[in-house]
Amino acid sequence: MRSRKAKQAAIHRSDCASKHLQARHELERLEQGAGLRADFSQSQVGYLDRRIRDMYFGVESADMRRKLISTHRAWVTLGNELTVADVEDSKERLEDARRDGTITQEIIPPLLGILAVYLGSRINGLTGAIGGGVVGIFVGFSYLRSKTAEREFYVAWEQSSLDDAIKTKSEDYPYPHRFTEREADTGERDDDYEDVPKSGTYA
Repeated sequence: MRSRKAKQAAIHRSDCASKHLQARHELERLEQGAGLRADFSQSQVGYLDRRIRDMYFGVESADMRRKLISTHRAWVTLGNELTVADVEDSKERLEDARRDGTITQEIIPPLLGILAVYLGSRINGLTGAIGGGVVGIFVGFSYLRSKTAEREFYVAWEQSSLDDAIKTKSEDYPYPHRFTEREADTGERDDDYEDVPKSGTYA
């Protein structure tokens, strides 16, 4: 059962992913309207190559350039937010996996033993109670081993997911903006812009 904090992290992560996807779709729509998608497909530059600046600034309409640049910046910002949200969500899922079943594993085996002793005593008195106790111990330990193995599997799975999320963040975060705020406002090249060598992907 997911904790309240884990549920909030999952909702936030889902919201970030949805907004990021919407921004990408809007960016693709604008690029198609500006006749850029064919260029991307033919040259295979995607979103990573800095030549995207030449393509965007090559669009004749200043208004279209502003829309393209503003949407691209929004898409990058949302991608950065999604990267952080992935890590937080993975952390909470790992904590839940570590907590899940702990109480159940502590309570169920003794209950199984008590039930087995009770049923055995009802069937065959003291002898049945002893036999039931032996069976109860066996069943209880079998249940405990099974649940422990299951819990360890889920913990390892969530730990792996967290490791992947942290690795992605360390490599790609923060993903650099390819355009400045001034360029988004004016649609014109900013002479102060400097190429950022760091690269990543939110494709």
